[in-house]
Parts: sequence; C-alpha cells; structure tokens
Amino acid sequence: MTMHEMMMRVGRFPALVVVLAACLPVQTGVRRQVSSPVCLPGVRGLGACVGSCAAAASAETGAKKKAVVLRLGSVAPAASTWGRLALEYEKDIEKTAKGRLEIELRLGGVLGTESEMLQMVLDGELEGAAVTSSAIAKLLPEMQILELPFLFEDTEEARYLIDRVIAPRLVRRLAEKDIFGTAIFENGFRCFVAGRHIRSPEDLKGLKFASEESDVHAAFWRSLGAKPVPMPVADVPAAFGKGSVGGADNSILGILAFNLHTKKKYITVSNHIFQAAMIVINNGWWESLPQDLQLMMLKQNTRLAEGMREATIKAADDAANALEKSGVRFHTLTAKEKEAFIAKTNAVYGEFESVVGKRLLEDVLKARAEYRARNTRGQ
Repeated sequence: MTMHEMMMRVGRFPALVVVLAACLPVQTGVRRQVSSPVCLPGVRGLGACVGSCAAAASAETGAKKKAVVLRLGSVAPAASTWGRLALEYEKDIEKTAKGRLEIELRLGGVLGTESEMLQMVLDGELEGAAVTSSAIAKLLPEMQILELPFLFEDTEEARYLIDRVIAPRLVRRLAEKDIFGTAIFENGFRCFVAGRHIRSPEDLKGLKFASEESDVHAAFWRSLGAKPVPMPVADVPAAFGKGSVGGADNSILGILAFNLHTKKKYITVSNHIFQAAMIVINNGWWESLPQDLQLMMLKQNTRLAEGMREATIKAADDAANALEKSGVRFHTLTAKEKEAFIAKTNAVYGEFESVVGKRLLEDVLKARAEYRARNTRGQ
C-alpha cells in the first residue's frame, strides 16, 4: 500500500493524517534490539512489504493464529474520564480486530509510575502506555515545549498549535527513540490547589509545592518563588497529609481523580500549563503488526483522542461541580492577576530555548501570533 493510498483511506480523520505524515517517512538507522512477544523480523511499520506479511501468514500452514496482545498501562484510575474511555477503546479494538488483537488495560498505576512504564515500553517489557508529556520529556526533552507556562491562551489555541506545529515534529523525534507516538490527547489546563487561593506570585514565595517530575515544571515554580518538590501525582495526597508540601497543581479532572481536594480546599483557576498526554507504543512491537491491524489501531487511537477532547470539556464541568459540592472554593484569576504570573514566568522560555529547540520555539510562537491575529480580526 502506497503512502497516497494510506492517506486516502484515513482522510476523514484529520488528526490521524497528521500522525501518519509525521511518522511514516522516518528511517531511524541502527536500532536497538527490543524484545517483543510477537516479533516478526523484517516487517517495518506501515511501509512494510505486503509480501512479507503474506509470507509470514502462509508459514503458519493454515493454523489459527494466536491473538496479539497489547498491554496498555496508565496511572489514571479506572473511574476517571480517561479510564472510562480506555475501557470503550478496549472493546472497540477487540470487536474490530475480530479476535486477532486483544487489549489488556493496566490502569491506576498498577505497573508503576509514568516514568517506569515509559521505560518498560522502551525496553520492550510493556507494549504501550498512556503517559503525560511531563513523563515523555525525560526521554525527549523537546516535549517540554507543551508545558511552557502560559503558552496557550485557551483550549482551541492549544489544539490548533499542537495539531499543526508541535505534534508532527515531536512524533518524528519519538520515532528516532524507538517509540511510536500516537493519539495525543489532553487533561486540560492546570490549576493551583492549596490551603488558600493563590492570587499573585507573592502568595507562592517560599512555599513548598508538589511538582511534576519535570524540569520545566520545577523551573515554573522557581520563577514564582516557590520551592518545587518533585513527586508522582499519586503521592501528593499523602504529602498533603504529612504537611511536607503546602500545595500542588493539576487539571480540574486530575484534582478530582487523584483526590487532591480531600486535604486542600482552595482551587485557583490559573490555567498556567496545558496538560497533554500521548499513547506511546514499543516500536518493535508496532512494526511486528500486519498493516491492516496498524491502520485499524491508528483509526481507533484517533477516535480515542477525539473522544477524549470532547469528553474533557464536559467532564471538567462535572468535576468542578463535584468539587464545589465537596466544599472546594474556586477563584479564577482576573486578567490583571494573570498578567503578573505571565511576567514572572517569561524567563522560563529563555531557560528552555536550547532544550526544546530554538527553531521549534520560534515556529510555535510565530504560529501563535498569526493565530491570535486572525482570531482578533474575526471578532
């Protein structure tokens, strides 16, 4: 199947075309040997020779082939929005694959932290994982561009820049690391959760805040005068209980899902960092799949990402209502208050220019300026 034919078949899935365009031409040179339970040497991605797949199938001499298994890990609880959609994803893929592919979800962090699961995927000990951009940044520092403070004004702007400028380049770079990245989705904008509302940078000065295990997150807290304490999100409630940190940040969905509100009842809607995530798959396992299963998975992954985008909006509203009913008090930063935070955190861009890549950062900022100019004229 040619690239043109592949694109024609998936043309009604815009996000999928972005991923295909980003991934398929990549040649990664010398590759590490990755163990895989279904390794088929010589079969290379969607561009692999159809004849090779046919030869492998004929070698089974008519015997029924055992289903390929994709174990997919995530720290998200099963009852969360992501968990519920993942269960639907599991059913849809298995139904479409008609017994040839089985999904085994490992939710709630039962396989370890995001960093541990990502390493398992890289080493071939796990087929796939859904992890945040913060975790992926340990493998691919450029990923931190997604979490530069106040990079995106709102969700629509974030989606525009991610789909058209950021994602294609990051997916290419992941392929060079023997990771197949697909289905970029979102958890929403991060907010402050603490024992009081955070209305100005001065409110953070000298305080210890739980931070994502990410350099750009740590730099964000330091720029505001806070003391970051890196830790997995699952450890934050216990840290609140012990008094080892005075606050944290997460999306509204994350605050509810990980029970961050049980100890801290004040949420400041600051929208300071956009939390993106991605399904990452071991490249050796991915390349072992027949073309039709690869195409089917790409379509389902895109549906999952699109479904997550739609569900996130409604779920965030529902989560905010649930938090309010539990006694949480909200404050949304005013435009003037937000400007003070933006001014304080601007230095983070210069600090990370060489990390994320000067050219990528310039292209993103240029595309953002053009996007805002178009939208301002249209108002």
